Amino acid sequence: MRLTYDCHTHTNVSHGKNTASEMIRAAFEKGLSGIWITEHGPAHMSIRKHMYTSRRDAYLRLRDEIEAEKPRYPGMDIRFGAEANVIGLDGEIDTAGLQDVFEFMNVGYHMMAFMKDLPSELSLQARVIGYKKLGMSFLEERFSRTLTEVMLRTLDEFPINMITHPTRYYPMDMAAIASKCSERGTILEINSPKKLLGADQIRDIIAVNDTVLFAVGSDAHRKEDVGEVSDALSIIEESGLAPGRVTNIIF
Repeated sequence: MRLTYDCHTHTNVSHGKNTASEMIRAAFEKGLSGIWITEHGPAHMSIRKHMYTSRRDAYLRLRDEIEAEKPRYPGMDIRFGAEANVIGLDGEIDTAGLQDVFEFMNVGYHMMAFMKDLPSELSLQARVIGYKKLGMSFLEERFSRTLTEVMLRTLDEFPINMITHPTRYYPMDMAAIASKCSERGTILEINSPKKLLGADQIRDIIAVNDTVLFAVGSDAHRKEDVGEVSDALSIIEESGLAPGRVTNIIF
């Protein structure tokens, strides 16, 4: 198995270590056919360093940097998207007012994201701290139900390309999520460094869903990690996932 393009990377506009130019160069030098820069949405803590300037302007500058690189790498698939944050119980995401800036939007739950109101903060962030950090396992079933309902609302409301690192700290009914993804044309990420989705989770999904697609992401925050997806490839092999269901892997 071989990765064709990396669909999940970050730059120093958030908490990445390298510029977009350096990340793109790394993808080229590693023989990838493309790289998608997917910067965190504005509610993410790492974007707060732009709080005294327009975050829209920060994204536009990043987009200009990426566009300037494209002629240097003819034939490479270089795109600019967002890794949006779910910020409300109604399914709202923090890039809703920035759809004209990005070519596409991925979405994920993040502990480092600020919710838009106190009920959302308590229902999502406070519960994940109790569930994952304090070992309050009795919260899992109810928490999972809430998270699933919220993500389903997000998928209905917005054109989401991919759900990033599903289930990390945030348990969801993945059969229900996968069904909605099939309906909406949304991809599920196999996140390599976080080892999500796992082989058991993928087997559970494909046992009840024969159409949802997957993609592999490095979630690289530095140029050295671009295209590094060995853990994800092992997960795919172990899960028995059919070749045609992973969008950026050649088997």
